[in-house]
Amino acid sequence: MRHQPALGPRSAPRWAAAVATSVFVSVFISLLALPADSRALAAEPAVGPQGPINAGSAKPGPVEPGAASPGPVEPGSAKPGSVTPGAAKPGPVEPGPAKLGPAKPGTVEPHFPMTGTFKPGFFGESLHRTGEGMRYWYEKKDGFKSVTGIAYERLKCEDCKEDTVACLPCHVNSCDRCHAKGKPPEVAYSVAEARKNDTCLACHGREKLASKLDADAGVQDVHAKAGLGCVDCHGVADLHGDGTPYASMKCPGGVKASCNFCHGKSAAFNADIRAHKIHAAKLDCAACHVSSTMNCYNCHFSEALRTGQRAGNFIPLRGTLLLVNYRGKVTAGGVQTLVWKGKPFIAYAPQFTHSVTAKGRGCAECHANEAVKLMMAGKSVPVVGFENGKAAAWKGVVPALPERLEWVYLDKKGGHWVPIKAKAKEQWAGFATPMREDQLKRLANPMTE
Repeated sequence: MRHQPALGPRSAPRWAAAVATSVFVSVFISLLALPADSRALAAEPAVGPQGPINAGSAKPGPVEPGAASPGPVEPGSAKPGSVTPGAAKPGPVEPGPAKLGPAKPGTVEPHFPMTGTFKPGFFGESLHRTGEGMRYWYEKKDGFKSVTGIAYERLKCEDCKEDTVACLPCHVNSCDRCHAKGKPPEVAYSVAEARKNDTCLACHGREKLASKLDADAGVQDVHAKAGLGCVDCHGVADLHGDGTPYASMKCPGGVKASCNFCHGKSAAFNADIRAHKIHAAKLDCAACHVSSTMNCYNCHFSEALRTGQRAGNFIPLRGTLLLVNYRGKVTAGGVQTLVWKGKPFIAYAPQFTHSVTAKGRGCAECHANEAVKLMMAGKSVPVVGFENGKAAAWKGVVPALPERLEWVYLDKKGGHWVPIKAKAKEQWAGFATPMREDQLKRLANPMTE
């Protein structure tokens, strides 16, 4: 079964250039980045995965995966609940995160420089400050660094005018990245400015791009339609950290926002309907309620370096939603593919795209769908093909069993995309794992509403 192409790859639209900064490493994963300096805190107390973190009087409790909660959200108020010091119980920190070094005064906004240094504590150890998730996945043994050979620290923003392209989004190196209102010399601190969606989307380019693709398809996230903003779900612990230096936002406790904050107690949520009874312990909400995942496809890093431009050197594709395993449940997933000097790379990861529907997808959208039928017949699913000079994306739900998926990787020659006949190096990022054969067999059983 062939499906219509999503977006033509020859030239990205103008708005793609504005968000392409976060495309290269958005799967590595996914919040703001620059590497931390592990040497600067040699004299500071070590922070173990289970030990307390001393930051003044704030002392997070013992690690209990899944137990963290930033407090209630006040519906409609756009004011996330507060976190009581000592109450947050973050999940374990994965091995390998670098520790945070001193902040560099004035490196982001010279007109509003920071002074002093960050000590181990809340914002200083947050993913917004460290961007550690990207470094963690990039430098893993099976990460993209194994293809490029470029050290992560060479991918800093300040390198853009030298020998590397500025593909990393700016990390939150200063409070005024989110809180500054106005222009020099009339700059003031503002909480209201930090609450604006546009402030978040200025860095979270993947979500901005996904919203654009949804709008083009006539789709709108149910929460956005209701007038909710980013901070209605993402409270202070997500924004400023909880004192734990997480290796990735996908670590337990790395992101506190949860559907259950509102829907677990809402009269609109009915735990007794058939779908919830059957799937509650097996499926994450996103598996049924995220309509589509935006995949950043074929980021041509070599060509971006050669031309000094990102626009036109990647293909945003919407319409395919992969199913992956993550933390004991099936959830929505996505991929990012990259090409470096003719060598392709693909990373699978859990991906929560803010393209949420009030009504979950129907049984037949997953059970015994076209992708499952192909797999059960011993065939592969052409997730992305290439026809008439354009990338063609599969439309619908696809169980992520890599050996049964077909991807076309593209090189760029003379300004045109050309298929590459090479096997891609594969990474499972974000602690995702492939779907299993027993899960595929269950999906092969037709179900009725």
